[in-house]
Amino acid sequence: MCGIAGVWAEGDLPEIEAIVARMSAAMTHRGPDDCGMEVLSAGHGQVALGARRLAIIDPSFAGHQPMPDRSTGNWLIFNGEIYNFRHLRSELESRGVRFTSRTDTEVLLRAYGAWGLESIHRLRGMFAFALWDARARHLVLARDPLGVKPLYYAETERALLWASEVRALLSCGHVPRRLSHAGLLSYLALGAVQEPMTIVDGVRCLPAGHYAIYDGGELRVRRYWSLEQCYRREARGLGNRLEAVEQVRAALVGAIGRRLVSDVPVGIFLSGGLDSSAITALATQHSSRPLQTVSVVFDEPAYSEKRYVDLMRERYATVHAEFRLSDTELINLLPDGLGAMDQPTFDGVNTYVIAREASRAGLRTVLSGVGGDELFGGYPSFRRVPVLHLIRRWIPAILRKPTAQAVLIAGRDSDQARKLASWVSADRCVDGAAEALLRELFASGDRSRLAAVEAGAAQNGLCHPHRLVCDDVFNSVSYFEMSHYLRNVLLRDTDSMGMAHSLEIREPYLDQDLVELVAGLPGDLKRSGSGVKPLLSEVMGEDLPPAILRRQKMGFSFPFERWLRGPLGTALEETLLDSDLGGEVAELLDPAEVRMVLERFRRGCGTWVRVWSLYVLKRWGEKNLGHGADVKVSPSR
Repeated sequence: MCGIAGVWAEGDLPEIEAIVARMSAAMTHRGPDDCGMEVLSAGHGQVALGARRLAIIDPSFAGHQPMPDRSTGNWLIFNGEIYNFRHLRSELESRGVRFTSRTDTEVLLRAYGAWGLESIHRLRGMFAFALWDARARHLVLARDPLGVKPLYYAETERALLWASEVRALLSCGHVPRRLSHAGLLSYLALGAVQEPMTIVDGVRCLPAGHYAIYDGGELRVRRYWSLEQCYRREARGLGNRLEAVEQVRAALVGAIGRRLVSDVPVGIFLSGGLDSSAITALATQHSSRPLQTVSVVFDEPAYSEKRYVDLMRERYATVHAEFRLSDTELINLLPDGLGAMDQPTFDGVNTYVIAREASRAGLRTVLSGVGGDELFGGYPSFRRVPVLHLIRRWIPAILRKPTAQAVLIAGRDSDQARKLASWVSADRCVDGAAEALLRELFASGDRSRLAAVEAGAAQNGLCHPHRLVCDDVFNSVSYFEMSHYLRNVLLRDTDSMGMAHSLEIREPYLDQDLVELVAGLPGDLKRSGSGVKPLLSEVMGEDLPPAILRRQKMGFSFPFERWLRGPLGTALEETLLDSDLGGEVAELLDPAEVRMVLERFRRGCGTWVRVWSLYVLKRWGEKNLGHGADVKVSPSR
């Protein structure tokens, strides 16, 4: 696990090393164990590669990056883990390739030397890398299929710059600290900017499942893996449900086993939910050494999952670290949690907290249950989208407007009532509109009033639809959640918040083979049965306590609404009502509309996530797009 950065500059750029050094220094938290830089000749220009290393596989200096392949002249900087590196190494050794380290980095480098771009299809893992191909004289950038690891880039008149974090690019001195209007509207739509856009003008995200080739003048981006095709592909060899359960279990066991390979101890985030409990059960059964679990619990029963954590501790012998956090402790962590955000997000602080506790427990890598809800149907959207479709069918067109008015009155003009009313009254709804409606933060009209900017197709908050047009509603919802909330919120937050504590987080549910298998199953097979995620519950069978198999989804969440009406209330109002705070964000947001959002929250009509998202946006803008001052959160007393 690392942070990577680089520059391809046309002509002579005397400060090229200083540019990469600044980006590398901005990512020290991603790789505190080692750092390196290499400047290479590239025709009429130069390529500079920089890396920070968090040593997980072969911690020796043999894993130093940038790493050269002496036989080809290629150079590699790599962030992530290749989980099948041992298998690939054996295959390469049978071809006569000799290795000088035990790292997956060298396996990736030598695999490219042997198979070229085709090697990307052989990889199973989470990765983002930049590789200088000495023979072809071009640069290859690539990102893993699900988008677990990020990679951002910016093109200037004379150079291509790339890095693992947006903030690293901002630190280099050649990327303007300028807000993207399209990114702003995307953030207001869904609470996080949708890739390939970012919140910064001129900075793009290499899309998941894509690679790019740059030869000093043109960046050609190509897709090599498609999540959509996984959902459209029928799973083969599954004659009945029993066979499906057996194959899914085998795939999940394999995914977990591959992620237990490490030269440092591996831990598990244990929330007590089905996803993390399943990982704990299977990991302890297939691990040759004791595993450490980490939990965060609260005094408030409504937010604490301690009862379920204790059930897992009684059944499986793990070395357990449990942290009980109070309101005061959590609120005091908010400044650092906000400061760790690479891009603004309405989520993420909870991941920052548990990652911090895992790091304090001495862990450098952990397994997480991220992806289980999207893949197996754990969110309310899997139940609500079919209901929304039925509502559209049941209500005649002539009654839609009156029904919408009745919904607003009955719902006291709440945000939820407004959403339902807009759905009922719409003249027509495009495919995927129900999924987008449930995840929508601010509606199109609200976005237009909050930020009077023009951004073309991004007006709907999406750079491209990511909607699966099919009759299988379950799979349509699953695809949407995987493409939006998972990719642009959960994975981005997991990466930035974990790496803020130099912690590598691995996600077994996002194993490529497992995703391809489960996505190809009919939605009816995944939906039918007992429990909130019937198929996963059946896969786990007697491995988990019945109470965990039967429980409803809770999620690891904080009592933000109570805090924003209490101890964070003053800080919230001061931030939202200060029309000068937020850098360029403050210049584009309409103060009167921001005040209106705050007033609706005060009256109990608006949801807490709307005011919180504006609070985070302004704080992020002040820190990263303002005058360089770090703004601290000051809870009211």
